[in-house]
Amino acid sequence: MTKEEQGKHTSRKMNILIIYQFCTFGGVERAVLNRARTFRKHHQNVNISVGYLRDHGALHSFQTYIHTNELDDHLSAFLLREEAMPDLAQYDFVFIIDTPQLFKHTLHAGNVFIECHTPTFKNRQYLERLPENIRGILVPSHAFKSILQEEFQGLPLIFVLPNPVAEEFFEIPAPVNDRIYSAAPLAYFARVDDELKNFPETASIFELFAADENIMFAVIGRGVGDAHLLCSLENKKILGKTFLRDQIGFDAAPAFARMIKDHRGLFLSSSKGESFGLS
Repeated sequence: MTKEEQGKHTSRKMNILIIYQFCTFGGVERAVLNRARTFRKHHQNVNISVGYLRDHGALHSFQTYIHTNELDDHLSAFLLREEAMPDLAQYDFVFIIDTPQLFKHTLHAGNVFIECHTPTFKNRQYLERLPENIRGILVPSHAFKSILQEEFQGLPLIFVLPNPVAEEFFEIPAPVNDRIYSAAPLAYFARVDDELKNFPETASIFELFAADENIMFAVIGRGVGDAHLLCSLENKKILGKTFLRDQIGFDAAPAFARMIKDHRGLFLSSSKGESFGLS
């Protein structure tokens, strides 16, 4: 390859398609944003297209965040239909995140990889029956890679692609005594459920500080309005000192982190097994 040909090759935009089942205010979206920001920071000519099968109320916020933060040249998000899949040949790489129902639409593509993010054993059993055209599996940590290798035999090559805490969270300035509350918050920021997240354990930790006037609680995540959850917090005598919010937009997450920092609060991990920086 001549130098001129090499220059043309390196200047060509790389196109990546990521496919996931649900668009939520979740870890997958943060992982994608981290990648787009990294490509932009290091002046890489890469575009990520993210196609979702369903919108769980987060797509507009996600698209707005992309535009507001001038990531349009590196990232786009949209809904796609199984019966109208795009031409996969137009992409350099296709990454399917825990969405095995699409395998039947990608059997003849030679650029398809799997991303396995789910910490739930039953939800990753699809790895037992991967199509032969899958070129590899991406996971967020070496620990998770070891788990998959123990659970399944004959898997394709497994690559580790970590997802650290985004730089924008480190850029939050030091506390400036701009306090809203008199107490320090213990914060939980994730979907509220018993299967994939550890909110029951978090609520038990909250209960230990029920009588401490210097401690309050903040819970943000889908499911906080559930009557059973509210009754549980009431029974633990912590509902009256708990800030509850169903969801916040992607642009508000750093502001929420700043509020916790300004009040010298603490985040509690929302995860049972995911190896993501924000867990």
